Amino acid sequence: MKKYKCMDCLTSFEAEYKEDCPSCGDDSDVIEVSAHTDKLSVEKFQEIRVEELKDFNSKILQAELENQKLQKEIDAAKKYIEESYKADKEDNKLLDLIIEAVAKLKSDNETLKKALTEIASSRQWRGGTFVGFEATEDAQIAINALAAIGNEGSGDE
Repeated sequence: MKKYKCMDCLTSFEAEYKEDCPSCGDDSDVIEVSAHTDKLSVEKFQEIRVEELKDFNSKILQAELENQKLQKEIDAAKKYIEESYKADKEDNKLLDLIIEAVAKLKSDNETLKKALTEIASSRQWRGGTFVGFEATEDAQIAINALAAIGNEGSGDE
């Protein structure tokens, strides 16, 4: 039987050949210990192993810090997108209301132009009788209103 030592968990054991450590189940850090094994080399291996673990832990910590930083950036971007979407939705509602109001104003304007055009043309007829081109007071008001809103066909071009 030979003596072995797991440098990972520092368990010593005996076996006929190199095998998995009975404590941690890994054979990658198992070394044979013999009368010729220098105690210093075992200690040096342990020191190297400790340094590797420190380095590994340091890298894990750095990765975790970077992950936290990235998560904060992701959260900020997500919040910005959500707020932008909400604002766009509200802006779109407002824009829809404005478009509806403009369409209604256009429709009302056309209706008023038709009414004013009819009133303005009444200057030629009174009670079904043609009276010429004299404008009644109502017709003159309608003519002036049509001119003010830029209506073509009011007769005053």
